[in-house]
Amino acid sequence: MVFIDQEFHWSISWTVGKLSNTQWVQRVLHVVREVGYAHYTNWGPKTTFFEPAIREAIPIARLTHTHRQALQRIASSTEVYFPNGRWNCQDWVIEVLRQAVDEGLISVCQNASLAAARQ
Repeated sequence: MVFIDQEFHWSISWTVGKLSNTQWVQRVLHVVREVGYAHYTNWGPKTTFFEPAIREAIPIARLTHTHRQALQRIASSTEVYFPNGRWNCQDWVIEVLRQAVDEGLISVCQNASLAAARQ
């Protein structure tokens, strides 16, 4: 059994460009816990920098532009829960990917590795 620390932040992202070998430009879908507030926020799709040397990326699928747009739509409409000590960004990512499976964007096998990592 693999245990994943609940403190690790999960997101869904893909590379849209590279500034250098150490800085990539990523489109990111995620929820964040706002500092000083007792809630999570989904700010919608954001474009930001990604440094592969300090973050781990787990490839799960190759998506067309149309499928990435559908994934952004799913992420934008996926419910964000109130922090309760159990639910966090990892649960949100798993739910987005579950919906992506339901819509045929990714396969069950691609999503299963992340879901299994949480158990």
